[in-house]
Amino acid sequence: MKKTGFIILLVLLTVAVWGCGGTKTPLTADEFTAKMAEAGFEIMDAYDQFEEGTVEVALVAGNNNYQIEFYIVPTEDQAISAFNQNKSTFEDAKGNSSSNTSVNFAHYGAYKMTSGGMYYVISRIDNTFIYVVTDVENKESLNEILKALGY
Repeated sequence: MKKTGFIILLVLLTVAVWGCGGTKTPLTADEFTAKMAEAGFEIMDAYDQFEEGTVEVALVAGNNNYQIEFYIVPTEDQAISAFNQNKSTFEDAKGNSSSNTSVNFAHYGAYKMTSGGMYYVISRIDNTFIYVVTDVENKESLNEILKALGY
């Protein structure tokens, strides 16, 4: 009986987690700009810094503490590739004392790492992703912004 109860609990937990991961919707450039401006960030267009065809949108929202980079790329495969490359770069920066969390669903992924006094975030939904590297002191406020953005 205990084994059956555990299996049911595991299935319910899996469904609940999968459901939460499946409900994320990507932001548009206008939505990102509006939400970040409302939060007091200055928004800059960084599209011209990339080769033609590699990104559809490249925005940087900054305040006095950190900047959040937001990208829309032509395909989900490109976003997955960028996510994986940035995750690998973050992991290369790992020190002896570090911690990380990683989540991957069909159309969503997030990787957050704290190491060497720095906080690293890459978060993807469909063909969009957000990239941030900041001092660990900004972790809490950054996570609040990311939650409000849905990333």
